[in-house]
Amino acid sequence: MFSHLNILKLQSFFSFEPEDAAVENQLLYNLVTAGRFTQTLFFDGSHDHFWPIALVLTPLYALHPSITTWHVLVSFSYGLCSLVFYLIARDLLASKKLAFLIALIYLFYAPLHYLALGSIDGGRNFALPLLALTLFFMHKKRFGAYCASALLVCMCKEDMPLIILALGAYQAYRGFSPRWWKTTFALSLVYFGVALVFLATLFKPWPR
Repeated sequence: MFSHLNILKLQSFFSFEPEDAAVENQLLYNLVTAGRFTQTLFFDGSHDHFWPIALVLTPLYALHPSITTWHVLVSFSYGLCSLVFYLIARDLLASKKLAFLIALIYLFYAPLHYLALGSIDGGRNFALPLLALTLFFMHKKRFGAYCASALLVCMCKEDMPLIILALGAYQAYRGFSPRWWKTTFALSLVYFGVALVFLATLFKPWPR
């Protein structure tokens, strides 16, 4: 439904942030067609944010290189959360009916509709489902899958490692094995440092 609404919104020439949608589409298009993570519509170089999750999205975008594919990917990502929340709630509440109700409440949550219709830019659109998967794997104590999904969350935007850092603090407080929270701390801090170095290079003073 959200995919269809986003395409109708595109056809009606309405957008919350038209320049962001154009940049995102051109970045992915250039990755698919030229193998370069660059755009020419906004700021300079790749973008004003660090979101290498675009590299993960490229194979899906390559199936149909179009702005409509971007909107479908964004809509699908938010819809995927309902399934993850259902699985978590089913385990915690031991009730399929209550779990289904929670997933349904999520889908009817009004701010979600605003997000799914393209109100935010770039990789942040994929942070919520990936964070939900991170919480699911943490709940299931699947360490490898947890680390992979936490890394993908960090790849959505340069400030996402701070959320993972907070998750590590929660793990330490709740008495998780040191392997969990130490790895979470290390992953978030190292990635945050890499993102800062990238942004420092991107925002270096322009030659006069």
